[in-house]
Amino acid sequence: MNQHTHQSARRGKGRLQWEPGGWFGGIIGGSSWLAFGSLALLWRGELFPSFVSGVSWLLVLSLACWLWVRRDRIDPFHGLAYILILLSVLMPIVWFVCWDIPTDRPMPSLHWIRGFRSAAACSIAPVILACFFARERILIPKPRTGAHATHADGSPGTAHRDPASGGH
Repeated sequence: MNQHTHQSARRGKGRLQWEPGGWFGGIIGGSSWLAFGSLALLWRGELFPSFVSGVSWLLVLSLACWLWVRRDRIDPFHGLAYILILLSVLMPIVWFVCWDIPTDRPMPSLHWIRGFRSAAACSIAPVILACFFARERILIPKPRTGAHATHADGSPGTAHRDPASGGH
């Protein structure tokens, strides 16, 4: 028996909603540097850093797929927050393993990656999370609808209008 189950995504409280192109495009775009870094390190013969970067990329993709399957139970903002929290943990680990642990072969082209630049690079995901939080929950509230909606002048929205009066 072929049973088709249609899953409806949970609506977000703000402007962020579940959408396959935006979700997977953002995940792949935001984490592809881990995959490309893994391949570049593998090409250079740096097996351990390549492994750490590749596993980190797979962890991000796995979490993204797990959240997508459960999108009927998870708010889209929280799904994005989980991904960004994971990246906030993984980015400093990958950064440290790939560029700060001494290897047999020095990488002179990467000596500029120290100090402030390392801290700035590792703070990208937390800053993006803070920006999404501000946009989603503080700065741009979603327009209210339904029984509690009001117009800009404070008058009740359409939910309070009497249909017998013709909506006036």
